[in-house]
Amino acid sequence: MGLEKVVQEIEARARKHSDEIVKNAEHEAHLILNEARERAAKAERETIAAVKKDFEQRRAHETAKAEIEAKKLVLNAQKETLFAVQEKAKLRLEALSDDVNRKILDSLLQDAEKDLQKGHIYCLEKDKEFISAFKAFSYKGTSKGGGILVENLEQTVRLDLRYPTLLEGVWEKNISEIAKVLFGA
Repeated sequence: MGLEKVVQEIEARARKHSDEIVKNAEHEAHLILNEARERAAKAERETIAAVKKDFEQRRAHETAKAEIEAKKLVLNAQKETLFAVQEKAKLRLEALSDDVNRKILDSLLQDAEKDLQKGHIYCLEKDKEFISAFKAFSYKGTSKGGGILVENLEQTVRLDLRYPTLLEGVWEKNISEIAKVLFGA
C-alpha cells in the first residue's frame, strides 16, 4: 500500500496543480476578455463620436449650402422683379398721354434752352410738331424712346434727355430706395 498511497498523493498534487493552472488560466482569460471588451467599448464610443462629428459637419455644410442657394434664389427673384418693374416703367413712359408727354417735353426743352440757348434737336416723329414751336432749337431728326436729344450748334455738347436715359439715371441713383420699397428693409 505504500506505493498506492504515493501514487494517490502524486495524483492529488497533480490534480491540485492542474486545478490551479486551470483556475489561473480562467482568471487570465477573464482578464483578457474584460480588457478586450473595454477596448471594444472604447472603440465603439470613439467610432460613434467620429460618426456624430462627421454627421454634424455634413449637416452644417449642407445647411450652409442650402442657405446660400436660397439666398441666390431670392436675389435672382428680386433681380427679375426689379427688371420687370423697370420694363414696366419704360412701357408706361412710351404710353404717356399726349398731354402729359407735352408737359414733360416743355419742361425738358426749357431746361435744355437754359443750358445750350440754341441748337439742334432729335425727338420722336410724333413730337416734331410740338418741338418746332421752340425757336431756340431746329429739328434735326428722330430719336427713339421719347423725350429729346439736344446738341449745341457746333455739335460739341449733347444733352440726352430721352425718357429711357432719364429713367436709367433715376433708376441708378435710386435703386437702393426702389429695392427697399419693393422688398422692405
